[in-house]
Amino acid sequence: MHPALSVVLGLVAVLILVRFRAPMGPAFLLGSLVMAFSAGMGPGEVSGSLSQVFMAGPTWMFVAQVTLVFVLSVVMQLAGSLDVVVSAAGTLIRNRRLRLASLPALVGLLPMPGGAVVSAPLVERTRCDVDLGQRDKNLVNYWYRHVWEVCWPLYPPLLLAATFLPGEDMTTLCLGQAPLMVMLVAAGWWFILRPIPGGRDTTSVAGPVTGRLSVALAPLVVVIVCMPVLGQVLAVVVGPDVSGPLGLVGALVVGLLVALGFSRPGLIVPALKERKVWSLLLLAVGVKVFGGVVADTGAARATAELVRAQGLPPLVAIAFLPFFIGFVSGATIAVVTVSFPVIVALVGGGVEPEPMLPYLVLGYATGFVGYMLSPVHLCLVLSSRFFGETVGGAYGRLWAPLGVFLVGAAGLFSILNAWLS
Repeated sequence: MHPALSVVLGLVAVLILVRFRAPMGPAFLLGSLVMAFSAGMGPGEVSGSLSQVFMAGPTWMFVAQVTLVFVLSVVMQLAGSLDVVVSAAGTLIRNRRLRLASLPALVGLLPMPGGAVVSAPLVERTRCDVDLGQRDKNLVNYWYRHVWEVCWPLYPPLLLAATFLPGEDMTTLCLGQAPLMVMLVAAGWWFILRPIPGGRDTTSVAGPVTGRLSVALAPLVVVIVCMPVLGQVLAVVVGPDVSGPLGLVGALVVGLLVALGFSRPGLIVPALKERKVWSLLLLAVGVKVFGGVVADTGAARATAELVRAQGLPPLVAIAFLPFFIGFVSGATIAVVTVSFPVIVALVGGGVEPEPMLPYLVLGYATGFVGYMLSPVHLCLVLSSRFFGETVGGAYGRLWAPLGVFLVGAAGLFSILNAWLS
């Protein structure tokens, strides 16, 4: 079987297992085995491939980053930080549109599967002096929950995407993709927020909250500030190759200590007892194993050679493959795991390899569009169910902002490519 088909078969196996409620971590591990054996790898080769992934330093660096991200998220939830944010929105933000958008956007700072169902009750309870339709609330909640996902360094898909850049440079990736976040905010305002009556809301929540808000957001601010600083320091101490990943791990540890210091140190115990933390840890391992087996099957290089042999423009594959993976999986982590090795093979396989950043940005953007339109996207399903809307009803108003976003992403690709070439 062609290695590319074996990857598709492995991904289909993952989707089938998840459809029957198997945990995603074990599903990716079993999908890796399906992919490996269908590609013609023998038991010894499969064993060697798995051992290589499990013994690799980058694997456990990624696992450490993902684990710390979710432990920090759980600690902040247990500490009541989200309740503080809701109170602050009611007191400090008088504009109806900004108040509605701010709540899912702030919840989006904490990466969590199905996070839109966490912000949905906050949007529903938001005090407002005009009646809003459930479809409007659903779209605002779904859209602005995800605006950070293209450039916020705490998201695991971005942690993984950075490993495809020289030196695993997370800072460069986030800066390169920051315009995508601006496009999402702007497109969401024009197509989703603008139909909501504007102006100042006459309702508010009394009471000073500024100090409490600063405390609630302090751990995230610390992570943002510490990450580049520690990265620069570690580049001198341990070298630039591992300074970026180590810098993020260090920043997350500092942010976690700040969160525990401002709340209760004892919160670390219930946070570590949360089943979702460990299920997400297993998911991180499964994703890395799947990506490692993809590399060992040679699927990326074989797909790149097939594209070249058929005379297809590489940009077609770079744009379509992530979109397809995002749509069928409903997960950006699958987009990065499956399609980014192909992008690297297509871009870096020439006589003079081109700068990788513009192509990764384009692939991430098209994968994000497929992810936002996916009928198996957990946030879309849960948010629509919460507000009593259908997934099909949401599609009618998602196409326009996502189309504008896609055009903007193509423009950003052209700018980055011209600047870096």
